[in-house]
Amino acid sequence: MLDIKVFNVTLQTHELVSLRQLTDTVPTVPVWLYAIDRSGRISLVNSKSKCRSTRSSILEVSKQCDMIYLSGEGSDPSIVEVLFEYNKMAATADVRVWYPAVQMSIKLTDDRLHEVKGWKVKAETNQAGRRDVNAECYPRYQTSDVRFILNVTRYVQHLIQSSNKNVVRYENGLIVGVTPGKATIKVVSLSGATLAASDVKVVSSKVEVNRISGNFVSDFNMVVTQSSEQGLLVATFNYERALSDKLAEGVLELWVHFDDGKVVPLSSFDRRSYDLEIENETPTIIALVSEDYTNRFGQFYIHFSQYRM
Repeated sequence: MLDIKVFNVTLQTHELVSLRQLTDTVPTVPVWLYAIDRSGRISLVNSKSKCRSTRSSILEVSKQCDMIYLSGEGSDPSIVEVLFEYNKMAATADVRVWYPAVQMSIKLTDDRLHEVKGWKVKAETNQAGRRDVNAECYPRYQTSDVRFILNVTRYVQHLIQSSNKNVVRYENGLIVGVTPGKATIKVVSLSGATLAASDVKVVSSKVEVNRISGNFVSDFNMVVTQSSEQGLLVATFNYERALSDKLAEGVLELWVHFDDGKVVPLSSFDRRSYDLEIENETPTIIALVSEDYTNRFGQFYIHFSQYRM
């Protein structure tokens, strides 16, 4: 028998969210049990250990002691202690179990979506992802983010539906206006039960894009200013001071400001519905990895314009 000095339990996470009512799946937590002998050798001993849950009606442990999983239906948050034993040495782990409220509380960042004046989008694109010049143009509407009070959005995205896709659609985490009208955004379980719902209205009254703004996220100072030309931003920094840091990088965030006071990230809109032009004034100093990222710095211009048809 090994002369064990340390017996340790490691969990991937100490929290579980019950998703059975949302996804009909049983969430699990991987477990690793390590033994360290007097010589310092480390061994994985899951299959040689004993384990049990102190509340098996809520949590269970697999026979190989390598997985913790939900075993029953609960309603109140609980902390369950799980016991492990190897070579007469014991270890414990506490797991907190959460249960989403049903009905869940759903929140839209904006439940009234206006048509954006002067902004049109093509209805179709060709296989290369380019706009079809013969395709019909449609109005561009504002978008809304969808959130839940208990943050389970990433678990239920495939369950989010629109009651009328001709009015609003749910795309990539956003509520997108299509035509004027009313619709309900809801979460429908696999059994067909409505777990959460919120109404949204798309209106024909128009709003305009006042301006765009930029925010540079980095560990050094870069100034983003509004140009006198509409839709033009200038980002500048003193590269003589930062030139020694060859690995410096940053991200430029762009925001669209409407005249009704709403501000949304440019990333909320389909990339094919606007032009984004970047002019690099110092290519020997700055290298643009993509439209959104840079890994060298100097001065560059970002120009935003709507498709006007």
